[in-house]
Amino acid sequence: MRQQDVGAELLVYPKPVPLDDMPDAFRSWQGEMVVRRWIVDDPFVVAGVRDYRPGDPLRGINWKATARTGDLQVQVRDFTADGRLMVYLNIEDHELMWNTVNEVERAERGIALVAGIAEYAARQGLAFGFGVNAHDIDGPRISIRMSPASGAGRVMEVYEALARLVLARTESFAELLEAETGRLEDRTDILLLTAYRSDKLDRAAELLRSKGHAVTFLMLDEVLPKANDRKAGEGE
Repeated sequence: MRQQDVGAELLVYPKPVPLDDMPDAFRSWQGEMVVRRWIVDDPFVVAGVRDYRPGDPLRGINWKATARTGDLQVQVRDFTADGRLMVYLNIEDHELMWNTVNEVERAERGIALVAGIAEYAARQGLAFGFGVNAHDIDGPRISIRMSPASGAGRVMEVYEALARLVLARTESFAELLEAETGRLEDRTDILLLTAYRSDKLDRAAELLRSKGHAVTFLMLDEVLPKANDRKAGEGE
């Protein structure tokens, strides 16, 4: 067998975690985010009207449109600000880890979770960004960061960045989060994917909250239990 360099690069995209296999903390965050977006609904910005649905508040009925169409119509309002989601992945196994990742499977689980959340954000119309304390295979040894953005190609941009990720720590997760307090300008929903929590991480999270951001921890060991249980059941 002869080997030949073809000068091409093969990127293996991560398989995203399905929504049904997300950890419970993600589901709680989903509900809280929906409530927050409902609360900040701007009563002065009307985007249009639609047919009334059971459960719609009566205060939202547009009576002029109802009289014109003969069917109950409710106002569709814009939010005061677009939803912004930033996900940070910690590849450290524990707080005192050096550069080498020992729990590779857990780190890959986190990568798959980022991919799944990126797809969810795209479906919800959220601007999505992420950061990780690891570096690009061809780039300098600095943490990867993508600012929140939306658009048709956003998910594939995230997939490519994840596929090029080297599982070698660039800085502590606490340092990464502390630096973000000066980078995030608009109010942002933040998900922290990590294998552990510590006093340093809790302080960094509180600092982000003090800037007006909503911060939620997602523990990596809670990812995919349903998928694993299902596979075990299928083998019986």
